[in-house]
Amino acid sequence: MLKKGFLTIFLAAAFLAVAMPSQARSLSKAILVITCDDGHWTQWEYLAPIMRNHGIVGTCYPVTSWIRNDYDFMYVSDLQTLKGRGWEMGNHTQNHTDALAVADQTFLADLEAAKQDLVGWGLGPVSAFAPPYGEFNSHTVELIKPRGYTSLRRACGEYNDTNYVSNFDAFGIEVISLKAATDMAKVKTWLNDLVDQKAAGVLVVHQVNVAGDPDSITSAMAEEILGHAAGLIAEGQLETLTVSQMVKKMRPADISAVISLLLLDE
Repeated sequence: MLKKGFLTIFLAAAFLAVAMPSQARSLSKAILVITCDDGHWTQWEYLAPIMRNHGIVGTCYPVTSWIRNDYDFMYVSDLQTLKGRGWEMGNHTQNHTDALAVADQTFLADLEAAKQDLVGWGLGPVSAFAPPYGEFNSHTVELIKPRGYTSLRRACGEYNDTNYVSNFDAFGIEVISLKAATDMAKVKTWLNDLVDQKAAGVLVVHQVNVAGDPDSITSAMAEEILGHAAGLIAEGQLETLTVSQMVKKMRPADISAVISLLLLDE
């Protein structure tokens, strides 16, 4: 029995080493992921139509207690429409709870409450997490992993923050956060670099067309970025995915999971 178990592990490791060489291969084309935080109404009103026009999907991380409790946020039906168009709904907690500012049980309760809201609205499965305020540490990651989460997306980054297959961290996904002061030329250069490097890039959007808000982009900015991306997509050099779809393409095969499945037959 023991020898058979070791043989199973050896054969599984050998198979993965040959058939799936740690997925250190490059992507066939670059990946772009658009993400929206909080569930602001302006994302639905202004950004979603531009994305739809260019055939681009995304991942939305709504704060579920805010959903249409205030005019500034989407309706549940808006989220459901986005889901029907191929969008993913991720967890941003129920009350925008800072994971590092509260006790573990408080954070986990808020995390679970948001998941139940999303699933109850028909927006599951929920496996992507974006920590409010971008606040997290390694302990946060250890808390969410056993609860079915396969990714954690950061909140802000620089123009050269990119995700590569060779060192991809699904629980520390690099991003560029789009703001009023964002340099459009630098973002388009970043998109071109994604194509050249066959890498994955993630953009974060909070507000659209909110005058005086430093975290708000304009429709013109969104069109400039997404139009440029659409050109690269049309050329077959770029694809747009949700966060979880990107993770599946980027993350190395989990040998321990394969071995566990094989050992079930022992």
